[in-house]
Amino acid sequence: MQKITIVELFESIAEPFFNSLSDPNYRKKIGEVNSNALNLLLINLSGKVKEYNNLISIGNDDKARIIENQSMVVARNIIEKLDEVCK
Repeated sequence: MQKITIVELFESIAEPFFNSLSDPNYRKKIGEVNSNALNLLLINLSGKVKEYNNLISIGNDDKARIIENQSMVVARNIIEKLDEVCK
């Protein structure tokens, strides 16, 4: 299995969703509640990525690993929400 960095994960997942969620037609298709939930999850993931990058830049690798794990949980929540929306 190939590893992906948290920054790569964020860029590959979040950017397309931010664009989609700003489209009123898309929001209407998935519903306002689902759209808002996905937005909140993406904002949370964005904050985790920024925190991770800051910790790496100051050399706090142990704390960065914790944030990386938290980011993966948020990413998994995004995937679960998408699965729910697509059913």
